Amino acid sequence: MNKEIKRAVIVIGEEASGKTKTINLLKEQILEINTNQQIYTTIDNDELYIYSQTMQEKGDHDTSRLENRLNVYYTYKYVILPSRPLHDNDTDLCLMDIIKTLEKYEYNISYVTINGDGQRNYGYYVNKAEDIFDLINIETVN
Repeated sequence: MNKEIKRAVIVIGEEASGKTKTINLLKEQILEINTNQQIYTTIDNDELYIYSQTMQEKGDHDTSRLENRLNVYYTYKYVILPSRPLHDNDTDLCLMDIIKTLEKYEYNISYVTINGDGQRNYGYYVNKAEDIFDLINIETVN
């Protein structure tokens, strides 16, 4: 019997490393949707929710916005969101809070790391966008 899984990909990188650029390339070039669009429906009518901006950049200090979104839209099979890496001095919302929230909603979590200052060559970000797509493209697990 196949068990359907929910997948989340966290795109991890320092501030201004190119996380949003990478996610927007995924939207534009692979999913062929507008960069402002947050919800994408797959050919199988599964929903993918995409955050382009880190929660820290949105001013969130806890995971309540993410939890509210997942409570309302618990049917999201896929979630993509960026995060800054975990640092020893994190006191506000951090990567571990995001991971715990996604685990609470039974997401199987994968990670894509963006290294650099956002100024790498275009192909680097395209390859990372393809990595994200490859990770969310899993439908079922035995």
